[in-house]
Amino acid sequence: MNGPKKIRLAVLEDYEPHREELVHLLRLEGFDVFTAESGEELDQLLLQAPLDLVILDLNLPGEDGLSIAARLQKHYPETRIVMLTGRARGIDRVQGYEAGADIYLTKPQRPREILAAIRSMTRRIVGGPRALSDSSTSWRLSLRDSSIQSPQGDVIVLTRRDAGLLNRLYLAPHQILDTAALLEHLDLPSTPAGKSQVVRILSRLRLKIQPHASGTPCIKAHRRDGYALCLEIQVV
Repeated sequence: MNGPKKIRLAVLEDYEPHREELVHLLRLEGFDVFTAESGEELDQLLLQAPLDLVILDLNLPGEDGLSIAARLQKHYPETRIVMLTGRARGIDRVQGYEAGADIYLTKPQRPREILAAIRSMTRRIVGGPRALSDSSTSWRLSLRDSSIQSPQGDVIVLTRRDAGLLNRLYLAPHQILDTAALLEHLDLPSTPAGKSQVVRILSRLRLKIQPHASGTPCIKAHRRDGYALCLEIQVV
């Protein structure tokens, strides 16, 4: 009997101390880890065998990370992309998702949070796009189209920010994200005004989704100062 699929991933980072620290952590978690310092080296890895996931810095020698992500999305659409970068502006995050990022994390990032995001993403990798459940309770989130489809077939058009936010909630452990992580994701200050903006953004998102949710709460405030995604979502 075949065992569980072993995830093959590459860390594309030209700064050796960061690269080696991340590789060490991922190998301890049981991943099959490869390394590259440039787009050319990543291409050589892809010629040898497909990769399930690429952890990608944006500031690289030669071809930059956004261009590499766009190429991966075009030629290897089943390869998931985690951008791990020092670019923290809102426009940088938008460009990252537009280039093909499944998740965008800014440095410095705690290793535990990186591993939690990657573990959550492997739920989608192991099943693969053809193995998605046909459950009548599942919602389908399309990052490429910035839309979400209800179990009844209603398509709700989202902004790129809303789609990215739902994806970030989905990838969080137990689909619960604390306020600090939400502020970082939305590029908002950790101030009362920033927290109020988070509440407004989530309220508007609820207003779009809730009429199609048959009474089930879609996003709930969590008792530990965060928010929980209450929908069963498949990212397609």
